[in-house]
Amino acid sequence: MKTILITLVIALSFTVCKADYYRIYLPKLIEHSELIAHVKITDETSDYFEAEIICEIKGTPDSPRITVKKFNNWACAHRWAAYKTGQEELVFLRKDKNGEWEIYGAGDEGEMPVENGKIYYESFIRNHPYLESAKEHRLSLGNIRAVEFELEESIKGITMYLEKQAELEKMTENKTIIDFYSENIFFQRAIDERILRNKKKFTEEELKQRKFGNRG
Repeated sequence: MKTILITLVIALSFTVCKADYYRIYLPKLIEHSELIAHVKITDETSDYFEAEIICEIKGTPDSPRITVKKFNNWACAHRWAAYKTGQEELVFLRKDKNGEWEIYGAGDEGEMPVENGKIYYESFIRNHPYLESAKEHRLSLGNIRAVEFELEESIKGITMYLEKQAELEKMTENKTIIDFYSENIFFQRAIDERILRNKKKFTEEELKQRKFGNRG
């Protein structure tokens, strides 16, 4: 009986995940966040953390310090490590109905750890033939399975994406984005994910011929 109950709970959790939880692709994360910034956590309580903004990338906060609602672990998603003063991360934030900053994404997509000049992107796209797979990385507070990028290149890549957002939308509609590349690796990753998000627009042959993850 105990085994049956455990099986039912697992099955129910999986059903809830599939029904209520859709991971966010990198392009949507960049496009729909109201504030993107490199921050350092300076204080934390049970429900919130306070952070000092090191570098603003998108949006203009009212203060160089912001208060953000913590991501709460649930059945389908867990933060890579516990919150701790001193942590640095790239955050993608939106305001909730009460005007409070919260992490964008039900899977904590809007938090990317920063350590030793690198960021760690927990891409949900696993073992895809066209994209670099996430790998295990040992950070100071624990291990994370993610794709590693240089911090400075990532910040520049996000800025480039925002500057070309309207152009990217047009290229997606007319399908010319399949031949668009960037020398910036993070920007390239966002372009690749945008193509895969809209893969129904392309033939299998077009997708096979694209140099995913490569510079043009």
